Amino acid sequence: MRVSMQQFEAAAQAAIDSIPEEFGPYLENTVFVIEESSAEDLMGLYEGATALGAGGGMPERITLYKRSHERAAGSID
Repeated sequence: MRVSMQQFEAAAQAAIDSIPEEFGPYLENTVFVIEESSAEDLMGLYEGATALGAGGGMPERITLYKRSHERAAGSID
């Protein structure tokens, strides 16, 4: 299944918007990025220090890889 980048971005935004409010404080310093594909065939990648307890004010980054999600999904739903 293939979708446009715009469709994938909308689906990713809907998923992010559906995260319960009580998790909001944990995502305040998080940036979500969408890339077409990953050399390692990853679905996503978290980059940040907070998970290790060393936040330090640097933004966290979660990258979603469009092609890997397309391969894994049967439909946009």
